[in-house]
Amino acid sequence: MIGLIMDGVVTWTSDVEYYSKICLELEEKCDDKFYKLFQAYSNLLEAFDIFKKIFKFRILFRTFDTFFHGLLYVQVTLEVLNTDVMHFNKEEIRVFVIITVLLTGKNVVSVAAFSLYCEKLYLSLIEADAVCSRLQKSQQSNVEAKKLYKNVRRLNRAAFHKMTACRIFTIDGRLPFRFNSLVLEYIFVILQFAFVT
Repeated sequence: MIGLIMDGVVTWTSDVEYYSKICLELEEKCDDKFYKLFQAYSNLLEAFDIFKKIFKFRILFRTFDTFFHGLLYVQVTLEVLNTDVMHFNKEEIRVFVIITVLLTGKNVVSVAAFSLYCEKLYLSLIEADAVCSRLQKSQQSNVEAKKLYKNVRRLNRAAFHKMTACRIFTIDGRLPFRFNSLVLEYIFVILQFAFVT
């Protein structure tokens, strides 16, 4: 769904550049086109707001699930390695460790992929704002076109906010790095306690 919104923003940006150029070259009235472009941009931002409302709990759950299960897998692996139970051979323990790493890695990759798509959408919205800024500053645009650019920039400042997971953390390109550093810090704490005792 976020990919569709991102594609819509990229298409909108190219349409704005195209219609601005056509209306300037042909010197014809394009008021209706610019109004429809503004409505389309408003609809894209509204779709992103709906997307945020739907997925904020899901990404929060996925992130917490990944965090707690990652720590739990490390703790259980350390407990299995520290037990003197003879019915575990080295091959079974190795398979168990590989499975826990793969399960944690899968969840981390899903959080990182979601963050990547969100960051790509943010960049496309920033690009749309930059195009409007550039076209607004050009002296050749007509009044309706400048009104569109000004309204889009105003709408970006007023209505666009990055997605958050229930206002606990922001979902952007830095989330995987912050998340991985947090998980590694707690894993190091667990390892310190495991080797001290």
